[in-house]
Amino acid sequence: MPVALSILAWFLINALAEALTRVPLIGAALPRALARVIAVALLFSALAVSAHLVATSLSELAGDMTLYGNPFFLDLWYWASGMGLQDELTSEALMKRFLGVGGLEAVLSYMQSSLSIVTLVLIFTMFLLVDEPFFPAKLHALARTPEQAEELKETLTDIAVETRVYLWLMTVISVGVGVITGLACWWLGVPGAALWGFLAFALNYIPTIGSLAGVALPVGFAALSHGNASDLMLLAAVLGVTQFIAGQWAVPSLMGNRLNLSSFVIMLSLTVWGAIWGPAGLFLAVPIMVIATMVFAKFRVTRPIAILLSRTGELPNAPYRGLRRDA
Repeated sequence: MPVALSILAWFLINALAEALTRVPLIGAALPRALARVIAVALLFSALAVSAHLVATSLSELAGDMTLYGNPFFLDLWYWASGMGLQDELTSEALMKRFLGVGGLEAVLSYMQSSLSIVTLVLIFTMFLLVDEPFFPAKLHALARTPEQAEELKETLTDIAVETRVYLWLMTVISVGVGVITGLACWWLGVPGAALWGFLAFALNYIPTIGSLAGVALPVGFAALSHGNASDLMLLAAVLGVTQFIAGQWAVPSLMGNRLNLSSFVIMLSLTVWGAIWGPAGLFLAVPIMVIATMVFAKFRVTRPIAILLSRTGELPNAPYRGLRRDA
């Protein structure tokens, strides 16, 4: 999993560096190496800011989980009092129960595992960036003739460009969905607006299931914390329209044939990679299948697999003709 995440981060860094070199006025004079350094700084700064916003939102949610002003928890408290269970719902009793079943240890273990994965992703990404300048020399060493090397180089360049464009466009669309979700939650007074925006951003990489979850989670929490029917309907409408526009218009129009995957293949990949890597597998499933389809479509031997994986069977790019033998 860290290797797959680092490869995606490597592609995303290259896509961001390419975008920086096209910025008016300063892009043409920006060296490629400096653009890549800026891209790395921007990417990991965005991750740090996102982590801070999520932590702040979780703190806000914890502060909002009080009995007063919360219809759901107030009703729960009255019910528990009628059943003689009010002593079980105090903060001391809940903390004792939480610590007694090993909940704190589980949380700390999960945090340690997540920190290890982030560290490995950072290390692998840095080494990929360090080794990248040597890739052309390796291609020339693998090829038998200069023409063969040039053909293979063009094929791999096409794959890299298509992958970078896909990841870049998908990230831009996801950022838009996340920003609109966060602003809608903030406007309607839903606690943890930044958290819901970040979740919508991450879940947008998961087709169908992610879109449904991106609407259901904030609306469900708003129902528990507020209970205002008009606000709930407005929030559900805004988030639903946002997800519909992103999934049915933005992604098809901007992605074109880059997301030409069969619906069955998408659901199968979500099931398989989710079973292997858990939630991270759901996040990585579609990018992995899209990249695999792009790669398979470029080579004659694997092109039938790409056709089976695709939705329409139409693959616009000509396949790689294979390594030619010397005369």
